[in-house]
Amino acid sequence: MSTILEDSVPSETIFGYATVVDEKGEEMHKSKGNAIWFDEAIDKIGADITRWMYVRKNPTLNLKFGYNVARQTKAKVLTLWNSYIFFKTYSSKEDIKKICSEDSQPIKSNNLLDQWIISKLNNLIQKVTENLDAYKFDKASGAIENFFIEDLSLWYIRRSRRRLQRPENEQEKREITSTFYYVLLNLSKLIAPMMPFLAEEIYSGLKTKNMPESIHLFDWPDVDKKRIDSKLEEKMKEAREIVNQSLAKRAEEGIKVRQPLSDLQLASDKLSKEKELLEIIKEEVNVKNISFGKEVKLNTKITPELKEEGEVRDFIRTIQRMRKKSGLTPEDIVLIQFIGGSYSSNLLLKNKKEIIETTRGKDLKKVEKEESFLIKKEVKVGEDDVQVFLKK
Repeated sequence: MSTILEDSVPSETIFGYATVVDEKGEEMHKSKGNAIWFDEAIDKIGADITRWMYVRKNPTLNLKFGYNVARQTKAKVLTLWNSYIFFKTYSSKEDIKKICSEDSQPIKSNNLLDQWIISKLNNLIQKVTENLDAYKFDKASGAIENFFIEDLSLWYIRRSRRRLQRPENEQEKREITSTFYYVLLNLSKLIAPMMPFLAEEIYSGLKTKNMPESIHLFDWPDVDKKRIDSKLEEKMKEAREIVNQSLAKRAEEGIKVRQPLSDLQLASDKLSKEKELLEIIKEEVNVKNISFGKEVKLNTKITPELKEEGEVRDFIRTIQRMRKKSGLTPEDIVLIQFIGGSYSSNLLLKNKKEIIETTRGKDLKKVEKEESFLIKKEVKVGEDDVQVFLKK
């Protein structure tokens, strides 16, 4: 019809996939009972997850389609959604309006992690743009997925959590909020052609008064090459490899990450002058000191002081999980009560200040009997059985 009526070709490029099969690799047929109809798939899986399953697939290979595959895809996409929820939990509309620029440009940050994630994002924009222009949707979506799982969630947010939850000053709050906002807004633009509904939902929480009504009214993001720092990315890559090796050694020794250790010896001195990177490694591996030698080596001797510190961290982790399970918000202040023996009582009360500051508690008290509570949990502190109660 296009040729006859308009004397033009109907399209310039056709993009198609190989065969869609079921999860076992068998062709779908109504008679076999393995067919999934479009409306059913959209109702159960969702339109955006269905789209993401397609764009993540190499188009020259058969696409295995089914509900188990969809669940795996959804679990990955939820990493992006949870990153957005974390930002929204600790950044109010007023924070966004006051700190974040409507042209989405972040304020200058002196923090190495902020500089790194901005560099990684601009590299991502360049990579996604090039692959979409070449119809390589699987490579474009793969780069996006790797970024929001490996770089944003598992590294940037992990290492920046304290800065957003409990910033030391107003400047630190401004830097983390502005950078995080910049990353989420540009990620929304990148996923918009592939997951339009998720992109719009995230944007609705980032939008301020004078911004476009929809994420789909933005221009495609440009690469800011001045913000790409290849040397920093390489150094951060080395730091992450060191962390992975060190955590593997912890696992070999059966020592949990929340247990502090005294010393980590590194095999390379290339990072010896990178004070901020060394601090990141120390925090992630949970060691007190870093030295340099011939190999990566952990001092696994746990002194009584280190043992106590690890037990306090475990207790704090318990409180945080109890808060989450009971549906408390970061603004909710709680009274922490416990019933325990002499060892646990001395340890917890000695570290009372750290516990209540970290868990947003108004007080930590030892009680003799169970009272009314919001949530209760039994835990081990040393050899003591301890009952913990939270009250609003």
